[in-house]
Amino acid sequence: MIVRASPNNTKLPPAPKLQELVNQGYGRNQIAAMYDVSLDHARKILKECGIIAPRSRDPNAQSPTPIMTLYVEGRPVTLPRVSMISDMEKYA
Repeated sequence: MIVRASPNNTKLPPAPKLQELVNQGYGRNQIAAMYDVSLDHARKILKECGIIAPRSRDPNAQSPTPIMTLYVEGRPVTLPRVSMISDMEKYA
């Protein structure tokens, strides 16, 4: 990932803070609302900083599917729980 500071003419924080928000579970819509910027502007700045964020996500929401989250180089990787995989084996 290329770490760049966000452009000077923005209300958004620097790239490391934006990445931290995404890692905490915030999506583009929540970040835009948090810093009072348009959705297009938030998307553009996140893209320029090389940060991939979902459109909308609630950081406090529980996933309907049980998942494990691993962090590889500071980025989350989600996988199904082992119990879920074993349940799926009966359909294979």
